[in-house]
Amino acid sequence: MKYTLDNLRTWDDLKKYFPEECADVDNCFVAAEGLIFDQDNHWILHRRGPKCRDEHYKLEGIGGRIDKNEEFMPALLREISEEAGMQVKIKIVDILEVRKDTVYDHRLNKKITWLIVSYICAYLGGQFEVCEPEKNLGYEKVEIGNANKEELSSSSKAAYIKLLENWHDICEKLEQGRML
Repeated sequence: MKYTLDNLRTWDDLKKYFPEECADVDNCFVAAEGLIFDQDNHWILHRRGPKCRDEHYKLEGIGGRIDKNEEFMPALLREISEEAGMQVKIKIVDILEVRKDTVYDHRLNKKITWLIVSYICAYLGGQFEVCEPEKNLGYEKVEIGNANKEELSSSSKAAYIKLLENWHDICEKLEQGRML
């Protein structure tokens, strides 16, 4: 069965649909990320600041860590509000992928593994704010097909490859999502 917005909602769902990837899910962090696209289908990313756990000064999607008792989509909306402000309105239109990423965590002084649930989101309006200035140095837009991969975090590089592979379908889903 393919995972969808309806059937992939919790950590238990991850274990069910991705048994290999989740063999050690209890020993890694789980995050939800919003790959947010504006009306022109430019990807809106934030520049990671010096107080982030990892990959300082790289561009990354908006999102964050999910607690084991949280459902992914409400947690993603919470993270977007915390990081980009209550004014930002987005609509989650689809799941892009679930992937693993191992990075060096500066707070824990060790490598950690993240399981990332990556969502395609349509930006509907509102002003992006920098709510955590030590973690977010501001927002930048990237045109798909013209990204400087050296500027992207490892997680965003992986998402970018998947976006390129599925760009036509993603554009259709974004258009449909904005109409509803």
